[in-house]
Amino acid sequence: MSSIIASNFKPATLRDILIEDIQDLYSAETCRTKALEKMVVAASNESLQKIFHRHWEAGKKHVLRLEQAAKSLGIPPEGKHCSGMMGITLDMEVMIRSRPSSIRDIQLVCTAQKMTHYKLVGYGSACAVAKLLKLEAVAKQMQATLAEENICKAELSALGGDTSYASFGSTSQYTAGLRKAI
Repeated sequence: MSSIIASNFKPATLRDILIEDIQDLYSAETCRTKALEKMVVAASNESLQKIFHRHWEAGKKHVLRLEQAAKSLGIPPEGKHCSGMMGITLDMEVMIRSRPSSIRDIQLVCTAQKMTHYKLVGYGSACAVAKLLKLEAVAKQMQATLAEENICKAELSALGGDTSYASFGSTSQYTAGLRKAI
């Protein structure tokens, strides 16, 4: 696939894609970091609070890496508004205000996974484009964050008990788990 991409785009266009990806990820990270502060407070499960706090700490490192990548490209990290992450966080804020605590933790895990999946795709794309452009330092930064996001994903997926949909193997088990949590 990368040979198709490389043959259809000029390097300047690939650079523009990378810039857009980095600015989008920067917006997504800053939005997610603010949301995670709210998620720590909203979660009723102590283990979940700790996980969200760790993800918040990791997000601060991710922002710094994006700032470094932007600097190496000679661009500001700001410049793009991440509508995708903003939509996820707005939905989360409404959910926090409107859901009873008995199901709120489940929905917070769902929200965290949506955020993580958005970032996995973004960092994977940015890393691939940086490699095509032979920008190894930028690719390495994106790869480091991608690895950390995979850890976040695994951590969310490993949650057990009534506070996680991730432990249920099928839709019917998920629904049964939700009913049990309610």
